[in-house]
Amino acid sequence: MSIFGPKMGTWAVHSNIDKRWNKSGRAYGLVTSGGPQEMHDWIEKCKKKYGKPPEDATMSFWKD
Repeated sequence: MSIFGPKMGTWAVHSNIDKRWNKSGRAYGLVTSGGPQEMHDWIEKCKKKYGKPPEDATMSFWKD
């Protein structure tokens, strides 16, 4: 794997308003592309199930 390629890290989606959105995991991703696909898949799943994200929803990705 290239030093510039995806890196293993921890991702999280968090909301105090609607805890159904809360989830975290570990996956390969790029900070420059907004994190791993697993995180984006979770957000899309929640949008389909619960509608618009809560106002306080945040997403984050930290590389190891």
